[in-house]
Amino acid sequence: MSASTSTSGSTSDTEHEIDLEKAIFKPAQYSSGSQPAYLLEPGPGSGFNAHAGPSRRNLPHLGLRRRRLLGQTVVGLAVLSMLGWWLVGDQLAEVGDVLGYSGVPSWRDELTAGDLDLDLIPLPDDRLSEQPAHDVSNDLAFDDEANNPDVESPAELSHAEKMAQLASVQPQQWGLSLSSSSFLAGLRPWPANPPVEEDAQPLSSLGLKADGVYNLGPVALGDYIQQMKEFAEVAFPATIAQKLVKGIEYHLESKTADQFGGKEAADSADVQHRQWDSKKTIWQTDKDSRHAGSAEVQSWKDGKARDEGWYWDLLTDHDADVWIKKRLSGSRIKDVWDNLPSGILRSDTLRYLLVLIEGGIYTDTDTQLLKSPSVWGWGTDPKLYKDGIGWLTDEEKKRIDEGEKADDVLGKASVVVGIEADVGDREDWNDWWPRPIQIVQWTLASAPSHPIALNAVLRITHATADAVDWAHGNAKSIKILKDQGRYDDAKRLAEVTVLNEPSHGGPLGVMDWTGPGVWTDAVLR
Repeated sequence: MSASTSTSGSTSDTEHEIDLEKAIFKPAQYSSGSQPAYLLEPGPGSGFNAHAGPSRRNLPHLGLRRRRLLGQTVVGLAVLSMLGWWLVGDQLAEVGDVLGYSGVPSWRDELTAGDLDLDLIPLPDDRLSEQPAHDVSNDLAFDDEANNPDVESPAELSHAEKMAQLASVQPQQWGLSLSSSSFLAGLRPWPANPPVEEDAQPLSSLGLKADGVYNLGPVALGDYIQQMKEFAEVAFPATIAQKLVKGIEYHLESKTADQFGGKEAADSADVQHRQWDSKKTIWQTDKDSRHAGSAEVQSWKDGKARDEGWYWDLLTDHDADVWIKKRLSGSRIKDVWDNLPSGILRSDTLRYLLVLIEGGIYTDTDTQLLKSPSVWGWGTDPKLYKDGIGWLTDEEKKRIDEGEKADDVLGKASVVVGIEADVGDREDWNDWWPRPIQIVQWTLASAPSHPIALNAVLRITHATADAVDWAHGNAKSIKILKDQGRYDDAKRLAEVTVLNEPSHGGPLGVMDWTGPGVWTDAVLR
């Protein structure tokens, strides 16, 4: 039943049979949206005449005083009923257009404006969203049934049956025992993207909407640094937090030997925090070890990388839990890990944590190594951000300006990533990728303690808190619908899970919770 056409208290799908002096009440046919009109049919021995109406001799006489009292009672009940529906309407307005009430602002308009209240997430509108992919064979079977008169369509539940089943309609349970504040305590709120002027020049032919899809976070570098330090100190064990803060200072703040305790310490910090291959470990993860002997995995384990001194390790799901417990026990990040509702969310999060804490290369088990890691990132002179102004030391900039190659001056990059998608002018890009320019996250390499990987984990922490808020709002919406006897709408909303894409009623979707959307935003930031 469409939420836009369903009305509270409707009896269009209900059969009423009331025996009153053998008179049978049946709902008359009426148009959608109108109130039911009851037809009265005489029964045997009834005091009702089929054409002339009820016979007065069989009806009790009511005095004037009693008729007045009865009329006042009816009016009073009507007023109380209107007041009750008015109070309920205030609750329902919070649900947005989940009930299809006219005059209620569309939640999609609020979402576009960035002001969506996650306390209550409305029911997904199938008229405005693309449906999930389905098996074509099911369509064929459906067509056969539609053309076969011998196949009976499933009977629609009666009103009484729907009411009986309301008790079994329950929201998805993930997140209902959690609080977003437990993940975000001590962290500053995530800032909204700066407003975009309507007459601003888009960065591409895709327009301003595509420009605004990137979740920027703090725009000012100083705010970004403080946000990252704050997160490192609050969310990680103390020993790891110290290394993360040191990495932030090295990569994002001015670099002098004094900061690291003299030239020798500075050289050591350079090895630890700057070179992406300073930790020669190749990380792979999988549910179990069944693919450990595949040709793709062997190319990383026994091929060119091994010849260059790279150590290979594959973490199964069990191994991952052991590693998390060993490295992050008692931390905020451990709590996030323990409460992620899906294996794919954990897989994404684990790769960022591995390169953040341990460093090295992460790659999926279905990839194959083609070039030795030693040549990654070499072959062309890098294009320096802002030509090095504001982040290179005076000595480094002088050497590059005098003609030395940037690689010879700066050494190897701290992070190596690839571009997975550059959609150009494809207007349907959002059907395939979360970002118009998307960074690969199925293979990546990083120095340990690098701010990019740390920022990705920070975004996952905020996204998990947002999903918890959504879960509570979804449960509240379902309760309101159940209280009003809205079986169809409550059932539809209960079928939406926390992993659904926003176009299907969910809070984030995997892509923007832990996947390529998160990694792309962290890299481009």
